[in-house]
Amino acid sequence: MSVWLAITSYENWETVKNSNIWGVPIKNSNLLKKVKINDKIIFYVKKRKIDKNEILSNIPGIFQVISDNFIDETPLFKPPIKTSNEIFPMRIKLKPIKIFFNPLVFSEHVNRLDFIKNKEKWTGQLQTTMISIPDKDLEYILSLN
Repeated sequence: MSVWLAITSYENWETVKNSNIWGVPIKNSNLLKKVKINDKIIFYVKKRKIDKNEILSNIPGIFQVISDNFIDETPLFKPPIKTSNEIFPMRIKLKPIKIFFNPLVFSEHVNRLDFIKNKEKWTGQLQTTMISIPDKDLEYILSLN
């Protein structure tokens, strides 16, 4: 079993939570092919603004992979503005393990996460779609909230 951190927007987190499906762009298809049934995915939601309030980046939930990857071109996810025609067709089905009633503010846990190598400039390590992280980090996150 592997553990992954999936980096996404709030809108796409809501899609994952409601549909139990995770999707990535075609350019990340090789990455998603590494994800196997029973792997765990921790979702990281990027910070956002609502009116004048900033919502910090957070971890709202953890899922288990329950399918092999597949292609589905049904519009489901909201693409970033710079790739507005991307539909994230490379997908996997998920089952929730833990949804945090109060999402974990990521910055409060950086010092306890082994996969974060540069604790001072940690945001630079989260500029991708998914990354593999140690089992120990999953155990730590599961122990919270």
